Amino acid sequence: FGNENITTLGHSLGASIAEKVGKSTNKIITLNKPVNISDSISVKVPMKQIDIKTQNDPVSILRGFQKGKKPTVIKSLSKNPLTEHKVNVINRLIKF
Repeated sequence: FGNENITTLGHSLGASIAEKVGKSTNKIITLNKPVNISDSISVKVPMKQIDIKTQNDPVSILRGFQKGKKPTVIKSLSKNPLTEHKVNVINRLIKF
């Protein structure tokens, strides 16, 4: 289909993989992507990448410090880090 027709996406560790694999694809979508101190200083998020994270997710807590495109932040409904890291937090973005 060609790289220009491919979107990579992933959650948590899968988001890190999607980010790396997606460098040559059309679009990258991540959910609660892990970010370490080195990433927060040296990695610039490209405009073709959409990073989605929750406020209280411990894995993606440093995402706000990365340069480049800003993340979409989902309001946390709990202080439970396990709840806020789950895939179903994406449902909070859907409006019916």
